[in-house]
Amino acid sequence: LKQSLKNIAVIGPNANDTEILLGNYNGEPAHVISPLEGIQNKFTNSNILYAKGCNVIDTPGYDKKTDYKEAIEMAQKAEVVIFVGGISPRLEGEDLKVKVPGFLGGDKTDLNLPTVQTELLMELKKLGKPIVLVLLNGSALSINWEQKELDAIVETWYGGEKGGEALADVLAGDYNPAGRLPVTFYKSVTDIPKFDDYSMQGRTYRYLTKPVLYPFGYGLSYTKFAYSNLKLSAAELNSSKPLTISLNVKNTGDFNGDEVVQLYIKQFGSAMPVKELKGFKRVNIKKGEQQTVTFKLDAKDITHYNEATKEMETIRGKLQILVGKSSGTAELTANITLK
Repeated sequence: LKQSLKNIAVIGPNANDTEILLGNYNGEPAHVISPLEGIQNKFTNSNILYAKGCNVIDTPGYDKKTDYKEAIEMAQKAEVVIFVGGISPRLEGEDLKVKVPGFLGGDKTDLNLPTVQTELLMELKKLGKPIVLVLLNGSALSINWEQKELDAIVETWYGGEKGGEALADVLAGDYNPAGRLPVTFYKSVTDIPKFDDYSMQGRTYRYLTKPVLYPFGYGLSYTKFAYSNLKLSAAELNSSKPLTISLNVKNTGDFNGDEVVQLYIKQFGSAMPVKELKGFKRVNIKKGEQQTVTFKLDAKDITHYNEATKEMETIRGKLQILVGKSSGTAELTANITLK
């Protein structure tokens, strides 16, 4: 966001809530910087217009119309809307006394952003202003409408005592983000097995075959990177010598930045996972420059549990090397034989 913006609307139930930033099992810092405070401190030349907009969830007797009205009035005066929503450690956690739509005893019964927030975002969208959605949450969300309709989404999780300051640095472009998702964001709760189904089939990036909203390892940056020149030290991998994997990564964008290069493998066979993460490296590359990234892969790193022998064993056969920016898409691939 430009520092020259005259009016910025900060709206949302988590914008000025410092407790949410601390998550669960936390200490008590002397001062917690909320998203609202962080934005106010960063954009000192802008008029920051704040409205809560709505509660995190809808509850019986809650008059959301009044909150909606205030938020819409603030947004009408602004050039851009920053909506700080998500969920809360008061709703997701261990053995909580919670029973509301979407949440039960600290567990989630669906993956959606609470309806009261999505409905407000839909009203704000009608104003035609750019909207940045900032998420504070401790688990994946199925934000399908938000992904399609909003201008930007920033995942901040529960960011801790300086979460608001870190968010403001990213929004202002003073820090180029390179975080990657440690979980898969599914399109719907119906895309995954029931919680009491302990089979791995259809669960996590390793066994999921359905399309997802955001894959494991996904993340964006203010710059772009190109991968090329994948090289392997051998066409076979065995226990006597590790395999060296190298490739070139070039920053083709307009900003210096970090790239998280991810190494996956795919073993062929009906019982094998779709893919498995075997390494990653975060590298800082200046704009226009290129670096060579190298991985070492040992045969002992590729073992699977044998139910018959009750041991971890190497399953020999063909194997594909995949290098990319997430588990979703491989930029470069090569085939080897595991012996």
